[in-house]
Amino acid sequence: MNRTARLRTLARVDRRTRLLYAGAGLASIAAAAARLPFVDDVATHDEAGFLVLARQWHPGSSLYGDYWVDRPPLLLLPYRLADAAASVVFPVTALRLIACVAVMVTVLLAAATAYRVAGRRAVLPAALVTAALLANPRDGSQVVDGELLAAPFVALGLWAWTGALQTRPVRRGLLAGAAAACAVLVKQNMIDVGVYAVVLLVVLALRRDLPRDRWRDLVRAVAAAIVGAAVAMGAVLGHAVWAGTDLPALNDAMFPFRVQAHAAAARMSQANGRPTELVRVALVCGLLPVLAWSLVVLRRRVLDPAVLALLVVLVWDVTSIVAGGGSWTHYLVQLMVPLGVLAGIAAATPTHGWLTHRVTAAVAAVALVASVVPGIAWEMRHPVHSPEMRLGRSIAAVASPGDTIVSLYGSPEVEFGSGLESPYPYLWILPLRVKDPDLADLSALLTSDRAPTWVVVTSEPGRVRPLLEARYRDLGEVCGVDVRVLASVERPPLVCVSPRGS
Repeated sequence: MNRTARLRTLARVDRRTRLLYAGAGLASIAAAAARLPFVDDVATHDEAGFLVLARQWHPGSSLYGDYWVDRPPLLLLPYRLADAAASVVFPVTALRLIACVAVMVTVLLAAATAYRVAGRRAVLPAALVTAALLANPRDGSQVVDGELLAAPFVALGLWAWTGALQTRPVRRGLLAGAAAACAVLVKQNMIDVGVYAVVLLVVLALRRDLPRDRWRDLVRAVAAAIVGAAVAMGAVLGHAVWAGTDLPALNDAMFPFRVQAHAAAARMSQANGRPTELVRVALVCGLLPVLAWSLVVLRRRVLDPAVLALLVVLVWDVTSIVAGGGSWTHYLVQLMVPLGVLAGIAAATPTHGWLTHRVTAAVAAVALVASVVPGIAWEMRHPVHSPEMRLGRSIAAVASPGDTIVSLYGSPEVEFGSGLESPYPYLWILPLRVKDPDLADLSALLTSDRAPTWVVVTSEPGRVRPLLEARYRDLGEVCGVDVRVLASVERPPLVCVSPRGS
């Protein structure tokens, strides 16, 4: 082949690669655009709670200011940014626009990782699968929670580690280590990058034909990753200490507490039928069909380093979801990055069983895509209605300066909607059940001079009922929720209002 012919061939190859990446870019934009109809919806349970925490995070009486939650500090950064934009746009709207950017970055990095493993044929399938999963409201990905906010760091870490084992081991190792640490500092069970790296390194180390210079590159990449993780962790934890968070208490919240909370979380999840619901959602939204198709196609490549590493990551993800005790649908987001990359590799893999490949691919594609548009349409016709948020706004309309509020048990939408502070540190029910199981702290609060002005009762008050009856005036149901006010204060009549979505 002469020089002119080679240049033409390279130009065609480059053009095809650019077109594939353009398609991946369009997929990322589509995934973000699918979230736009919901940016002004009512804040969900966790969104409201983390916005409350982020707004007042300063040296205080508890882990994060005056409140306590079992989550790492980097999770609060997007919420603080969203709250800082309150003068321009509603905080929930700002938060969800930040999530749109996170989704786009995640889709592009998943496609780039698949390209590094399996070539350009893997780019578009990886992008489409990841985008479809992140665009579907039914699988919990519309909720701006720890899994979604950690996803870009996981995707970045997989991309960087794959590249570190090919070229530029130091630079990419630093990036991979920093991304791995950041993912864990958003949600503590998101150790996907570390699992991926360990499996890759073990598989490569077991190969006896590895050249000496490749061994040096592996050692340099690992050393750089350790440095990158240490720098990222030092920066985040240093900021947390500056903001008033105690490191031993943070460690207790992130790890020992999760062990203690397992039984309580499992009981709550089973009471709501969520374990079965989680499997059903994974099936209907295409997670399980895409995984099954990928396994069928890659069954002869299971021992390939990247494929095996991604499969082990998926096993870890499922294990961590089960071990956590809870089964909320947004937990499925943890599976989406490794599954998207794996699907891209599967799509780029030549297969001998033509019919089997086409049939399984068609079934997986139908299951993946068929749920997205109906899911978006259904969510648009049935927006989230939060009586707790409406009640919070109603209380805000009549509250006096210095009023405080507590919700029984664990409805942070009330605190967020009202804008009032809570003298009780547990905004969620799971920390309450583990840290104050006999309600001794809550009982002491209700009988003290710091007793909240307002008490919102979203479930049976149980053993604190006599305390409420002794000190509080029952206002009955407002917005469908039982609300009470200190008998010693007078406030205007409480009327249910309909707030804007954010």
